[in-house]
Amino acid sequence: MGCDVVKRLVIAISIVLAPAAAVAGWQALLSPGPVGTDHVKTESNCDSCHLVFKGVPDEKCLDCHVDLDRRIDKSVGYHAKVAKTPCIDCHADHGGRSASLTVAAALEKFTHDDTRFALRGKHDGIDCAKCHTKPLREMGSLCAKCHDDVHEGELGAQCQKCHGDTSWKTGLKKIGDHAVAMHGGHAERTCTDCHLGGRSLTKEVRCATCHERGHDGTNAPCDNCHQVAGWKPAKFDHSYCTCKFPGKHRTASCTSCHVDFDFTNTPTLCSGCHAKESTHEFLGECSLCHSATSWKNNRFDHNKKSRFELVDLHLTVDCDRCHFQKRRRRTQFKAAPEDCAGCHRDEGMKAHGDFGACEQCHNEKGFDQPKFKHESTGFPIDGQHVEVSCQDCHAEKTKDFPKGTKACVHCHEDAHDGQAKAACETCHSTADWSPPALFTVERHEETKFPLAGKHKSVECSDCHVGGQLTGLPVECAGCHVDVHQGKFGEDCASCHTNDGFTPVTKFDHKLTGFELAGKHAETKCEKCHEGTNSTRMNAAKDRQACVNCHAPTHSEALGVCRDCHDESRAFDDPFDHRGTGFDLVRRHAALKCAKCHPAGQVAPPLERCGTCHVEPHSGQLGVQCQRCHEADRWSLVRFDHDVSGWPLRGRHFVTPCMDCHTNERWVGLPTDCFDCHALDAARGRSVAPGAHPFGRIDCTDCHFSGFSWR
Repeated sequence: MGCDVVKRLVIAISIVLAPAAAVAGWQALLSPGPVGTDHVKTESNCDSCHLVFKGVPDEKCLDCHVDLDRRIDKSVGYHAKVAKTPCIDCHADHGGRSASLTVAAALEKFTHDDTRFALRGKHDGIDCAKCHTKPLREMGSLCAKCHDDVHEGELGAQCQKCHGDTSWKTGLKKIGDHAVAMHGGHAERTCTDCHLGGRSLTKEVRCATCHERGHDGTNAPCDNCHQVAGWKPAKFDHSYCTCKFPGKHRTASCTSCHVDFDFTNTPTLCSGCHAKESTHEFLGECSLCHSATSWKNNRFDHNKKSRFELVDLHLTVDCDRCHFQKRRRRTQFKAAPEDCAGCHRDEGMKAHGDFGACEQCHNEKGFDQPKFKHESTGFPIDGQHVEVSCQDCHAEKTKDFPKGTKACVHCHEDAHDGQAKAACETCHSTADWSPPALFTVERHEETKFPLAGKHKSVECSDCHVGGQLTGLPVECAGCHVDVHQGKFGEDCASCHTNDGFTPVTKFDHKLTGFELAGKHAETKCEKCHEGTNSTRMNAAKDRQACVNCHAPTHSEALGVCRDCHDESRAFDDPFDHRGTGFDLVRRHAALKCAKCHPAGQVAPPLERCGTCHVEPHSGQLGVQCQRCHEADRWSLVRFDHDVSGWPLRGRHFVTPCMDCHTNERWVGLPTDCFDCHALDAARGRSVAPGAHPFGRIDCTDCHFSGFSWR
């Protein structure tokens, strides 16, 4: 009955709302509200979730949530535990786009312990949305799903191996918590060195887990030989084995004796290991010559066990120098030569060629200490000949080697081309061929040109170019360039000496008509005879005129130069002005000549100051300025007023000049008091009328010229 009513109601509503249904669909009109964001795609199709008259069965949910359906089938996850509870009991929709699809009552009953990730420590109490930011299928129980992995995956995904739920940093596993000792070489390791990718996190870890096996996979525990304090060197106790393990063996690597890690069949004789290193034929057991301390420092006694006794330098020679055969590239002891030539033939041929048996000249003390004495040939070796090798002179042994005076040219080229008649050794020595040490300066006096002065220090080759000894010039011009270009003739000695071209001491300048005296005697020749001075001198009519060298600073109106200047003083030394009748004192002494004697003007009348100074008195006082003025300070007047007929007394003595000499009036001034003090007389009438009548009065009747008027 109820269903029939509902059906009729639906039909009625459909008929009434048919126009609207045609547009939006009748299902949308019957929807209780918008669906959540995850169900938007199915919102227009109610059949996606609802089954008519059966509500929302689980099958409809699992048709879309395929991954969840598979997990339930496999009994995996939380929904597998609550699979008997209908989906609609916990999840509802049509609450709006942002509404939760899980009902509040279901959330209150939910416990995280039913999942694979129970909430403990810091996880307990965190808001669900803090972790559930993405679908469950994309989440898991690994920490890195929520937390940033600061190790970037280097230590694997099992964060709980080191971190706990209570605090991420508190309670971290410490170095001391390691099952493996973390001192020694392990102390320097970082976490990623051993735990990269999450490896080696078990309670028991073998060395080989991290360290590559160096013994071809031997199963022996590494700590039998190696320690955490240092992997190398291995501290295997070798003392109990039959090998004494002496000397260099202590530094040998294990595998150098224990090949292929065979530790049981190791030989104990030298030849068992060193046979391949032998560079000579078999001479018996290695220990006859070699020791474990040093393989190269052998202990073979050559003087007792061989026919060749070693003495002197042979004691320092390495064995291979005598016992190594280059052709076979192998050391040979039994067939080693016993004569000198067997080892030193090549050296001897290179040094001097074949002179027979080496022992005729040499011994074991060294090739540089020969028994042969060259003095026995009549030609002693000394000087630079000591440094010359035998073959330099004896290219073909002693063939055609001359004796006597021609011995030198047998080796040395005659630089004089036969000019020298004397034997070479009369001039040259074996100490040094050039210069000829034996031909001294004193011996040069035997020639046409004795050496004197600077010639004594000149190198022989400077004059004897190319070794020329004859036909050399003896006059100066033969070697020296005439810088005077023939102006003074060819007799250089008339001016110069052998002690040096400069200074010229022999030339008498008086012969030119211009005797050098005073400062001229100290002047170098080129100062006048070179450059601009020389050019002016050569072009001048009077070559002795001062202006040829000294540029004038004033006109010729002052007379010739010698009137003011002389050779005893420098040209620019001050002129003694006292001879003119006008002594230069004070400020005049500091002035330059041209200040008063301008170029092109005659000398002024020296007795008149006004010639140079402007006369400000309009001629009232005459031309004797010096009566009032001095040369040190022109404006400081030193006039003696007593000579004027009006001596200054009292206040008059300190009164400024211009108070009386108004308008630059210096002469013809009245001397009566009234002429200056008329105003004072007028003021006096108001005080003492009877004493100051009108008109001119004689003030001196009552007043005197003291420092006070009264």
